[in-house]
Amino acid sequence: MTIDVEQVRRDHPIAIAVADAGVDLHRSGRGWMGRCPFHEDRTASLSVDGVPDRFHCFGCGAHGDVIDFVKLRYGLNFLEAIATLEHRHPTAHQVSKAHGPHPGPVPAVPGTGPSATRALEINGMAWEHFTGPVAHAFAESWLRHHRGIDIGGLERSVQDRVVGHTGHGWTALAQHLLEKGVTSVELVAMDLARPTRRGNLIDTFRDRLILPIHNTAGNLTGFVGRDTGTSPGSPKYRNPTRTPTFAKATAL
Repeated sequence: MTIDVEQVRRDHPIAIAVADAGVDLHRSGRGWMGRCPFHEDRTASLSVDGVPDRFHCFGCGAHGDVIDFVKLRYGLNFLEAIATLEHRHPTAHQVSKAHGPHPGPVPAVPGTGPSATRALEINGMAWEHFTGPVAHAFAESWLRHHRGIDIGGLERSVQDRVVGHTGHGWTALAQHLLEKGVTSVELVAMDLARPTRRGNLIDTFRDRLILPIHNTAGNLTGFVGRDTGTSPGSPKYRNPTRTPTFAKATAL
């Protein structure tokens, strides 16, 4: 199979891929700057599109094109990275010079992801897992001891749990949802799991507090993960990427 790398770069602007990976970008000269996801970056040392179609971190030295970024960010090989780009961005997107790299909704790709109704159901099952008794107790304790926040009053007032935790394993959520009938394709499409180089699924959110995102209709559309300090170099926040229920451009 012959792959036109230049066409892949043209079809998938690097700023879109970086923004979708949870990096908040701001305009800087001809390109963008943000906090590098590959090391503990406190100074926004990641340059994106300063050199057209390239990224470079002035802190850790990570660099390359959009394919290299996806390979590094998700631990994929060359072909897996291209497949991930094609899955998440089936059509080319343009980065608005006025408003920044905020991707719009991706058209549904037949046979590759769940319907909107099914996607909401999967999010609900994931939230039940994140807020199980042990996971919720850990989240509640961590907030109280590390941030001085007692969420008990808030949860009593809204009569619902407002924070959860992923647990400490690599595959807990994926295994839980697979046992409930969620397919591996659905897990990847919902950004709840990702494939490794060996083809196994691992959880997207690991060792993180989980905060739910709801739309104006009250539907659970995605999750934000907050690092609890157990993974040195990990970004503090892991924001949702575009899924059948979540698009940053319409959620903000």
